[in-house]
Amino acid sequence: MRLHILSDLHLEICPDIDGLSLDTQSDVVVLAGDIHRGVRGVHWATKHFRDKPVVYVPGNHEFYGQRSIAHTIKALREAAKTTNVHVLDDDELIIDGVRFLGSTLWTDFNLFGGSARAITARREAALFLNDFKAIGQFKLREWDERHARSRMFLHERLSTKHDGPTVVVTHHAPHVGSVHQSYADDPLTPAFVSQLPELVSKTNLWIHGHVHNTFIYEPAECPDIQVVCNPRGYAPRDKPRQNENPVFSPNLVLAVRRTTESYHEQ
Repeated sequence: MRLHILSDLHLEICPDIDGLSLDTQSDVVVLAGDIHRGVRGVHWATKHFRDKPVVYVPGNHEFYGQRSIAHTIKALREAAKTTNVHVLDDDELIIDGVRFLGSTLWTDFNLFGGSARAITARREAALFLNDFKAIGQFKLREWDERHARSRMFLHERLSTKHDGPTVVVTHHAPHVGSVHQSYADDPLTPAFVSQLPELVSKTNLWIHGHVHNTFIYEPAECPDIQVVCNPRGYAPRDKPRQNENPVFSPNLVLAVRRTTESYHEQ
């Protein structure tokens, strides 16, 4: 199975994607969040990818300007109903024997360990993160509840045997390997990334977004597992070629073999 992987397109800022091919010879399109605000990302996906399944996990920006997270998820699912787009929020989907598990996966703020650093990260997030200003009714308590719910969902499903590959799709990142060196000491970084090697090790491929830097790597704790992030980031409306992420690949395709636990880039 060949996956066309995209995230953080931020179409609300620049609706044009330079170089995007709608014919990548992929079997499934994976959208790992921050495609557009509200249900517009679903509408965009159904318009551009009509002939193949689309796995869509909401990012934090899907909820910006909306009444609440719960209301937006309901609206996303309603918009995707009867289409080829599958909105996953703590959901499982099997396509041709490949199991997809999808969660936004808000972080636990414990990326760097130690209660003092976690407390600092939570304080910084509450003060400076736009999520709490732009998402209706959203508070730290709901953030924590949603993280716990998603983490439990992933733990339970990954502990259940599946006869075939498992691909996890989240918006927030699952491993410190997805921290760019320029953000290594940023107190807000734990609001973008969790450290969950015990979950990553139970997958075959983990796809995420949110960090606006490209990553394709195998964590040291689980060297046979690949973590992938292919975000565009922000782009000026009048200059769609000037992506925030200069190495964004609009046509990145990875292959997951149905009969083995391996994968490789196309």
